[in-house]
Amino acid sequence: MRFLRRLAVLGWAALALGACGGGGGNGTPAAPAQAPPTSQAPSGPAVELAALSGSAYVLAGHALKNVGGMQVDIAYDPAKLANPRVTQGAMVTGGAFVVNTNLAGEVRIALVTSPPLAGDGTLATLSFDQAAGTTGGIMSVAVSVYDQNGAVLPISIIPPTP
Repeated sequence: MRFLRRLAVLGWAALALGACGGGGGNGTPAAPAQAPPTSQAPSGPAVELAALSGSAYVLAGHALKNVGGMQVDIAYDPAKLANPRVTQGAMVTGGAFVVNTNLAGEVRIALVTSPPLAGDGTLATLSFDQAAGTTGGIMSVAVSVYDQNGAVLPISIIPPTP
C-alpha cells in the first residue's frame, strides 16, 4: 500500500508538471530511434544528454536501478535553439511521461514508471530548430531520480559535449 501511495504522489507530481502546459512536441519523432550513446563511461547510475546530430539529442539512462520516477530540467539558449520537441523513449513505455516546453530556454520532463526502470536505454529524444550560423545551445541538465517509494537516488549526469 505504501508503494502505491508513493507512486500516486509521483504520478500527480508528473501530471502537475504537465498541467503547466506543453505536452511536448507535435507527435513527430524528435530523432531517429537509436541505441543510447555512451560518450563517457559512467561509473554508476547515470543520465546522459548526448548530441545525435545538429540540434537533435537523446536522453539516455545508464545502469539505472529501481527508478520509479525522474524529473529532468534542460536549459537551452533560446537565441540558438527554438521549438523544442520531445518524444518518449522506449525505456519508458507503459509509464507516465509528461513534458513542459512552455518557457523559452527550458524543457522539463517528468516520468513515473511501474515496474521501476533498470538497465540502459533511451528515456527521450529531443530536437530543436537551430538558429542559422549557430551550433550547440544546451546550457545545463539537472536530474532528480526517485525509487519506487519516493526516496531520492544518487545519479550522475553526463551533459552533451559542446
